[in-house]
Amino acid sequence: MSGRWIVLFVLYVGCEGSPPVDVLDTDSDTTTDTVTTGDDDDTTTTGDDDDDDTTTPCAMEVTDPGTDASPGDWTSPQGNISPDRAWPVGVVQNANAAPFYIGTNLPNNEDQAFWSFRTGPQDFTIPLRVQNAMNEFESVHLHRGDDLCFGEEVPPVNQDIGDWFIQSMFPVEADTVYVLEVTVPGGGFF
Repeated sequence: MSGRWIVLFVLYVGCEGSPPVDVLDTDSDTTTDTVTTGDDDDTTTTGDDDDDDTTTPCAMEVTDPGTDASPGDWTSPQGNISPDRAWPVGVVQNANAAPFYIGTNLPNNEDQAFWSFRTGPQDFTIPLRVQNAMNEFESVHLHRGDDLCFGEEVPPVNQDIGDWFIQSMFPVEADTVYVLEVTVPGGGFF
């Protein structure tokens, strides 16, 4: 019996202070994961050796627009002043479901307002119109919101700019998140 204890003690002492051991993962994929066991603090860390699934963090996140049908009135409370605080307006199924009114009340020190929406199962061109601002509109932009990240600008196919309105037509892809950005220098109600 004392012989067993000596062997176990030797095995334990022999493992203590050993360099980390790499263990190959033999999953069905062709990549391997490295598992390193700690020698002093009994912690285990894992790392993925392949670079094909690396993701870049968002420079600016976007509010999830939700999955409810979009209302025709996109009136938002004060506070939708950045993409990560965009007012979520749901799913716009097609051009006929585009909003008939887009409005908010921007604080005097804020110039921009944002709304996030998702498109339905088909590509279409969405008409977006802002009007009747206390101050003149500077611009209306539409941005992609892939992976809920504030992304590249979508150029309009047509844009009509009047004294107190901007009417824009933007091509949108199916099942995609978008962010509407409206700029009104000096803020105010529209």
